[in-house]
Amino acid sequence: MQKVYKNILVLIVGFCVLHLVFQEKTTWFLVVALVVLMLSAVSQPAAVYIEKGWLRFGEKIGRVNAAIILFLVYYLVLTPIAFISNFGKDPLRLKAPEKSNFDFKHHRYSAMDLENPW
Repeated sequence: MQKVYKNILVLIVGFCVLHLVFQEKTTWFLVVALVVLMLSAVSQPAAVYIEKGWLRFGEKIGRVNAAIILFLVYYLVLTPIAFISNFGKDPLRLKAPEKSNFDFKHHRYSAMDLENPW
């Protein structure tokens, strides 16, 4: 139960900090902090319900954050790197060559080549 009250305390402090940051614009942060404080002080089931709701909200926001961050990393970092690294190259040899795709390997095989083939 002590963990529940620690999470409630963090929630209340967070709303108080938001009230201090947006002091002139909104006062509902302070109202929400006081309501959460009163409900959690009056009944333990209400505190558990508030904490579970807050953690569920945090999980959903975390999923959205992860999706947004992965989207930004992929399209702002990895895509330009891929375009720059493949510019002018044909690593899969998809374009038709002038002569043939066959590569001659000028190597004289010996017994040492067969000892560790992998």
